[in-house]
Amino acid sequence: MELRIVAKTGHPDFLDLPWHLPLEEWQSDRLVEVPRGISRHVVRFVGYDDVVYAIKELPEHLAEREYRLLPQLANESIPVVEAVGVIARGSQRQHRRGAPETNALLITRHLRFSRPYRTLFSSRGLPELQNQLIDALAELLVRLHLGGFFWGDCSLSNALFRRDAGALAAYLVDAETGELHPRLSNGQRQHDLTIAEVNVGGELMDLEGARGDFPYLEPAETASKLRRRYESLWCELTRDEVFGPDERYRVDARLRRLNELGFDVAEVQLLSSEEGVRLEVNPQVVEPGHHSRRLKTLAGIDAQENQARRLLNDMASFRAHLERSEERKVSEMIAGRRWLAEVFDPVIATIPPELRMRIEGAEAFHEILEHRWFLSEAAGRDIGLRSAVAAYVDGVLEPRAAKGEDPMAPGPLHRAKGVPSDEASVGAGDGMLQRRKRIALVAHDNKKKELREWATFNQGTLAHHDVYATGTTAKLLEQDLGLKVTRLKSGPLGGDQQIGAKISQGEIDCLVFFWDPLEAQPHDPDVKALLRMAVVWNIPTACNLSTADFVISSPLMSGPYKHIAPDYEAYLRRDVAG
Repeated sequence: MELRIVAKTGHPDFLDLPWHLPLEEWQSDRLVEVPRGISRHVVRFVGYDDVVYAIKELPEHLAEREYRLLPQLANESIPVVEAVGVIARGSQRQHRRGAPETNALLITRHLRFSRPYRTLFSSRGLPELQNQLIDALAELLVRLHLGGFFWGDCSLSNALFRRDAGALAAYLVDAETGELHPRLSNGQRQHDLTIAEVNVGGELMDLEGARGDFPYLEPAETASKLRRRYESLWCELTRDEVFGPDERYRVDARLRRLNELGFDVAEVQLLSSEEGVRLEVNPQVVEPGHHSRRLKTLAGIDAQENQARRLLNDMASFRAHLERSEERKVSEMIAGRRWLAEVFDPVIATIPPELRMRIEGAEAFHEILEHRWFLSEAAGRDIGLRSAVAAYVDGVLEPRAAKGEDPMAPGPLHRAKGVPSDEASVGAGDGMLQRRKRIALVAHDNKKKELREWATFNQGTLAHHDVYATGTTAKLLEQDLGLKVTRLKSGPLGGDQQIGAKISQGEIDCLVFFWDPLEAQPHDPDVKALLRMAVVWNIPTACNLSTADFVISSPLMSGPYKHIAPDYEAYLRRDVAG
């Protein structure tokens, strides 16, 4: 049988594989087993040294189409698998004579440390997992649409997921139904989004029916979250903004916010009008991967966006340490190279090779930083990076390997006795506020309009957090934002007390309370009690528009934060007369 092989250089020639046989009939020492999901095509995996390749059998025109599309998407910094080659059976002469189309085989490089979505759910899976999956898939779809790519079959099954500093990152693995355009219309985007919503709901229903042990899945509600997350992120990235002549600072604020979300903007357009200055952002010049590119430039490390953000923060701390100790300014580039040589590389080299193969270097470094914090909290002092690495290897990596655990499986890091978990109630002691905060929004009647306008302006940010609100405020915010809002009772009917109770139990991380200072309230004691609880348990509290703007735009809102709650043990143990 004649074969036509189109392949990239730098990879094996694959000539030792039985190409003359249908893929499902292959028998070869090269075949390897890796975690796999559901596919409409036959897919097999082969190994060459320490590199694994996926081979998919599909009609020739689809294989060649996907082989062309994947590199084009990769060139736009969109996370996709690497296309390596196409193997076609039969000669081009046969095709010109009108012979029936035969199946071809597409070769892609298997994405290390990645997993199909179904394998992420285990008996110890966390309810947060579906939120992470939906966040990752929504961001991937937004990035594809910004690049002009109509997917046509967006689903959890057609993506792979990798750990990304406590979150998940999604990679496109199946592009055969896709089309690349200069720009997508709103109709094309909405059609793609509808397909995604239907597919995801169906996949989670199948998983729920097959496994039956995940009562928190809620397939229909989770699928609808995909649309809300997508719309919020798309709006944040592309919406126009109008501001006054003396508010030019808001241009920089908007661009910084896009950078925090992981996107660069190549150009903006400012248009003067009677209503003010309009800032327009063209979707075609919004480029993803801000932190990843910056880390690559400064340290030469390839990492995903959240990992890169975490490593850049550690690099910034290292740079500040250098400037203090050496009493001179240190450039960002020099600090990056020294951090790589003096911090990152030595830490990764400390991990035994057989364990290092099980986890990405950037993800391991992130986990070590988390582990260091937990152990330092338990010890009451900074234990240092060297001790944290040793404890991480002994207490996390080796037990994982010994139990044969999937490195991608969700689960807490090993913690020393007395160290609080990520999910621990912050009201009970020191804790870690995660990236996804729980925000309570409250407003008196004369302040509801102001709160609604503020929330609408910050819709894109609030979409990445869990929102709680009282009574009428909750109903209005759900209508305005299109987001799920946890509704509590009306303030005068006990809503303020409910929020105060949640604060004391560690279930609210931030309070935005626009209260009316000019009008008496029938439930004034409840108002004072709520504000008192916020102070007692040391949570960020905004009572007016300016403070709310400062809080919501703080970098601490988009990352983990070490929350320190007051210690009231002495108060509880005090002697009470009588």
